[in-house]
Amino acid sequence: MTHRNTLPAIREVRSNQELNQFIRFPWSIYRQDPNWVPPLISERTKLLDRQANPFWQSAELACWIAWRGDEAVGTIAAILDRHRNEVLGQKMGSFGFFECVREPETARALIETAEAWLRARGMKRIVGLHNPTHSDEMGLLVEGFDSRPAVLETHTAPYYPAYFEQMGYRPYQELVARRLFIPRHARPEDLLPGRMIEIARRVTSRRDVRVRPVNMRAWEEDIASACRIYNAALAPLPGYVDIPEEEFQRAARGFRPIIDPEMALVAEVDGQPAAFALALPDANQALQKMNGRSDILAVIRYLWHSRRLEQLSFKILMVLPEFQGRGLESLLILRITERALQKKYRVVEMSLTGDENLKSNRLQERLGLQVYRRYVIYQKDL
Repeated sequence: MTHRNTLPAIREVRSNQELNQFIRFPWSIYRQDPNWVPPLISERTKLLDRQANPFWQSAELACWIAWRGDEAVGTIAAILDRHRNEVLGQKMGSFGFFECVREPETARALIETAEAWLRARGMKRIVGLHNPTHSDEMGLLVEGFDSRPAVLETHTAPYYPAYFEQMGYRPYQELVARRLFIPRHARPEDLLPGRMIEIARRVTSRRDVRVRPVNMRAWEEDIASACRIYNAALAPLPGYVDIPEEEFQRAARGFRPIIDPEMALVAEVDGQPAAFALALPDANQALQKMNGRSDILAVIRYLWHSRRLEQLSFKILMVLPEFQGRGLESLLILRITERALQKKYRVVEMSLTGDENLKSNRLQERLGLQVYRRYVIYQKDL
């Protein structure tokens, strides 16, 4: 679209029809992008539904669409997480779901609208992109536009960061995705450090330690345990706020349809969950074929293409603080590696890791994973 000097009309989303237009707008931006994975419209609708998503019980949301006549040319949302602000004693809001045609004046109008909404509610800083929380899609892509995002990652246009930087935004956090190509006929010994395998096998011999798949029949109970471990493990990171169990359960339900129980592992010590690891088949390869739809034909296309997934996305490895450094990490990595080789995955990727998580970044570098996508969360004082 050509540059225009006239400002677009920015109108807040008020009806279900407008929300549907808001959700469907990205198709006009990425229709020709072979690496974009269309979100499922039904899932995106639930995410923004104030009744369906427990996050909105303690948070506020406003969504806007930029219009030129009858044509939508951009979207943005402002999010105010009151629970997080109360815990951290801060006045911070965030923006999300930013999409825009290549028009600087449209981008500016959208961003200023979100800023004004947050400023009117007493916020002193804005950060983003969050779609809509710190547990969902995050960041504007700054590197890796030639690759498809893995499951639970976003994909944004290459000209977006400049629009925010021109308005005084600066990097707040960097997030990276790394990957490793697996040679044919590889063994665990070819992929993991010998010391790690030695530690894992030593832990395996302990009678008080057991590794098991997630129990799909006791799903909510296992997810509740995972939530406790997740919050306890990340508590030492600066600015971390516990994820409420209800919200954690909501996120887990989102990936339950694609989970492989043999890749979702719980490590127990004396019969109690002490650590867990989650690696997901990278369903984006198949989800791309659904084009956001959930009808029977789209599901058939998904099932057909999901039989040929080549990439495994290692999402989470969490250990209770009192059990860290005692070999559970090595054991879970070895078990996931063994299963990935058995299932003949060609690529293992890990995403997303923040720059503040030094321990995880060092581990990934030790394992030989290379950065292939990089995201930035931006911030600005209001």
